[in-house]
This record gives sequence, structure tokens and C-alpha cells, in this order.
Amino acid sequence: MAAHDLYDLLQEFFAACYAALADTRGGQPECAYVSEGPPSFDACPCLVAWIGGPAPAATFPLQPSLAEMQRFQVGQVNLVSLTALSLRCAATVGDDGILPQPPDHEAAAAEIADDMWAIWNHLIAGKRRGTLFAPKERNFALEPTVALNPEGGAAGAQMTVRVELGGYDPFA
Repeated sequence: MAAHDLYDLLQEFFAACYAALADTRGGQPECAYVSEGPPSFDACPCLVAWIGGPAPAATFPLQPSLAEMQRFQVGQVNLVSLTALSLRCAATVGDDGILPQPPDHEAAAAEIADDMWAIWNHLIAGKRRGTLFAPKERNFALEPTVALNPEGGAAGAQMTVRVELGGYDPFA
């Protein structure tokens, strides 16, 4: 275990999300990167991933909240939040002032739905096979996916996972 473990885990997550988009209507976007935090909606289509940060897991769910971080015989369990944002180009008002029509919105909605479902299933399948976030016993949880309102000509979905990441002793 070392200081770069968190970033390595983020890269693994990002690669899985990017691979998931290969079979979607919109495909894998050229704009794809790991960011230092939530991005602006300045490019579409685009896939961006970032770290939400570590937090201790509640390890005694039937005990009072003061028992956090006190797992019997195992010690603290760290969960790291990793988020991916898939952006697709959304319908906008035309140069002539005409509002987008329902089919314009539906085209973007189809791409975004593909992205959400593909990433969700790719992450679950990878974890079940033991090829993602190894070892297979590592705690892993998918948070609900959030659809994002169109902004600046882009719309999309944001997916967050929480993954167990053991700490390290910098003084060892």
C-alpha cells in the first residue's frame, strides 16, 4: 500500500467506465479524462471521473453511531467515493430561435440511458468476475445514478461507487 493507491483505483474505475461505453449508441467519446474534481460542462460528448475522497465505513450497523470505524478483529474500513460523469450533446435553441423538438431531446436521452445502463452493468459484471476492484471480497457499493439537467448544450448522468481501500502506514 502506498500514497498512489487512491489514484490507481480511480484509473481502474475510469478505464472500466470508458470500456463500458464501447457498445452504446454514442460510443466512446474522444474527450475522456480523470479530473481533479467535478468538471464544467464545457465539452460533449465527454467522460470524466474524479475522486470524492475517503470516509470510514459504518462497520457495526446494529450499534450506535459512535461505533463507526470499529470493526471487530479487522479495524477501520475505508470507503473511497469514485464518480464518473458521462456527458452527451443535448438539444439547444437554434440560431434562428426555434426551440428543440421532442425528437431532439429523445436522441440525447437515448444516449444518456445507454451510458448509464452500460456503465452500471459493466461495473457489476467486472466486480462479480473479480476483474474489477480486486480482490473479489473488497467492499463495493453502487450509489443511485443521477440524471443531470441540460446545461450549456450538454446533458448526462453521474454515477458514484464506493470501494474499500486499505490504508497504509507512511511511517513504516
